[in-house]
Amino acid sequence: MKRWGLGILVVLLLLAAGCGSNAGGDGTFSEQDLAIRIGDRQFKVGEPVDGLLSALGGDFEYFEQQNPSYDGLDKSYEYETVQIHTVPFEGKDLIAEIYLFGGALQTAKNIGIGSTRAEVEAAYGTGYVKEESEMAYWAGKKGDANSPCLGFFLDAKDVVSELVIVGKPLE
Repeated sequence: MKRWGLGILVVLLLLAAGCGSNAGGDGTFSEQDLAIRIGDRQFKVGEPVDGLLSALGGDFEYFEQQNPSYDGLDKSYEYETVQIHTVPFEGKDLIAEIYLFGGALQTAKNIGIGSTRAEVEAAYGTGYVKEESEMAYWAGKKGDANSPCLGFFLDAKDVVSELVIVGKPLE
C-alpha cells in the first residue's frame, strides 16, 4: 500500500498545480485520452477493471477499504510499475485512477515513462499547466475536482518519470 499514499499526494499536487485545460488550445486533448494502451487494446478510466487486470496478469498486491460514498469497496491493485484504483458502481469495479511509475506501459497516445516533455506536447498539445516538475491537462473545467485529469511528473531533464490518469467522480 506504499503507493496509495503517493497516489493521494499526486492527486493533491495536481489539484494544487491547477491542472491545465486544453480548451482553446490546439484541441489535441480530450476525455478520450484518459487511457493506457496494452498491445492493441485501450483501457480507460470509468470502465470496468476486469479487462485491464487480465491484460496485466495476476502478479499484484491487493488492498481494499470501505467506500464512504458508495455501497462497496474501493480496491487498489499494485503491480511493479503500475497501480490501479477502483470504485464500486452498480455491482462493478470501475477504474478510477491509473498510476504509471516505471516499465513500458504507455498512454493511448504512446506516452510513457521516459517520454520527453516535447513528446508529451506533440501528443497532447500545449494547453497544460506546468508547475515545477508537474504538468497536467484537464478534460473539463480547469481546477474542477470533478473533471478528469492527466498528469505528468518530469525529472530535471524534462523526461516523464511518473504519470497519473484520474477519472471523474461517479454521480
